[in-house]
Amino acid sequence: MSDEQRKGATTSADEPLDSVQRDIVHLAKGGALKFAGSIGTTGSGFVVGVILTRFLDAANFGLFRLAYVFAEVVARVSILGLHSSTLRFVPIAARAGDHARLWGILQLTCGVPALIGMGTGAATFLLADTIALQGFQQPELAPVLRLMSAAIPLMVIVASGEAVTRAFHQIAYSVYGIDIVLPISKLLLTLALLFAGLGLTGAALAHVLAEAIAAAVIIGLVHKLFPLVRSLRAAVYPIREIVSHSFPIFFTRLLSLFAGRLETFALAYFHVMEVVGVFSIALSLSRLSELFAGALNRVSLPLISDSYAQGGTDRILPIFRSGTRWSVIATLPTFLVVVIFAEHLLAIFGEEFRAGKTALLILSLGPLIQSSSWLASGIITMTGNARLNTLNAALSMAVTIILDLSLIPRFGITGAAMAAAGTISFLSLLRLSEVFWLFRMQPYTVELLKPLAAGAAAAAVALALDHGLPIEQLQIRGALGIAALVSTYVAVLWFLGASDDDEPILELLRERLPFLRAGR
Repeated sequence: MSDEQRKGATTSADEPLDSVQRDIVHLAKGGALKFAGSIGTTGSGFVVGVILTRFLDAANFGLFRLAYVFAEVVARVSILGLHSSTLRFVPIAARAGDHARLWGILQLTCGVPALIGMGTGAATFLLADTIALQGFQQPELAPVLRLMSAAIPLMVIVASGEAVTRAFHQIAYSVYGIDIVLPISKLLLTLALLFAGLGLTGAALAHVLAEAIAAAVIIGLVHKLFPLVRSLRAAVYPIREIVSHSFPIFFTRLLSLFAGRLETFALAYFHVMEVVGVFSIALSLSRLSELFAGALNRVSLPLISDSYAQGGTDRILPIFRSGTRWSVIATLPTFLVVVIFAEHLLAIFGEEFRAGKTALLILSLGPLIQSSSWLASGIITMTGNARLNTLNAALSMAVTIILDLSLIPRFGITGAAMAAAGTISFLSLLRLSEVFWLFRMQPYTVELLKPLAAGAAAAAVALALDHGLPIEQLQIRGALGIAALVSTYVAVLWFLGASDDDEPILELLRERLPFLRAGR
């Protein structure tokens, strides 16, 4: 790219980017910020997981995870897919300056789920014994579930409020509430209550208190964006639009919600709680690869809605292709780390968790496949084709149930991993096919060969070091191998060069980081 072209792609006030380039820059900045926050959340969650597995044995850790996952599922169901309407309709109403409509949207998409969450939380509390005994055949689950039920309405409030901050394109607020306040509170409270000798009860209580703190913070941030103290009569309620959009999304979210979680429930029913604990750790480690792709997807939803409303498919195709490329670039090294150093990572949690190595290797395939197709879901949802996701949900749920019932009773934790990875692969291919059918769009270009080549080189170096270093301690050898893998991957990518589509982003980086100008 020539100097004249670079000048035309700057972000200064004198020479603004065109609309498509602005979308790509916004996606990159928001995605990077959310990714940074996700790293903090994941790092904190990793530390909390290590603490819990060291204070609790595998069986009690399995009970904690089962209660947490159950509460999480109930909370997400209580939202009824309405947070998707937040992401779709709030940006449009905010752009038009229609405060009455905006106020009505927020009441419907945030207030209604909060009320439902209170009801489902109360029901979980009252039915804890029945759920524990008849649902999972685990009577010791009941007291943990009763305590965790208090977190359900709080989780609903946090998720709904966080969607509002993204809908207003305030990714920094989302990061502050979800990726800073919540994980730090959970870490500190977990440490305090476990050291106080409260054990499993303390672990559950720490989660509830952390959700309460995060809910208070997120409500304050939403109030800062759009003052909530106003008359209910000042609202206009677009009920039909929200219902027609949200209900198909609700069924779709059920599928993504149950990915990995349904396997947890099945393992709890068919096997002992120790297996649930090991699978939970393997599942969490496999999802390290989802960090950037998940962050990018969350940032992209309101942007896709806004861009499609202004320019149709021509406006969202660059987002689709650039976002997919970045997603693969960021996912591949994490995938390689998890696969090559699976045993090293599991050993951090204790010797009994090393039994999850095979499951971790299989589970890791899901996020890698999903990274190349995740934005397809957002495009289907945000372009008025939300009902198609209902069909996807029904088909994928059927696949999930068939795989779970076929594989888990026979193969245990390995069968659960096979079922989870199989469902993700099926859904990813289905969504990509639908986007191509609807819009004749596909996200793949020859530029994707660059991260694949870099990944192959990095994997070769990491494997050579892991097997060649004369170091017996697993963690030290793993740390050196991971450092070599990441360094090699970045170096090869740098050598291969950036895509022309990435030049607006590189210009932005050069403005922020002067030392990069030397490479021009």
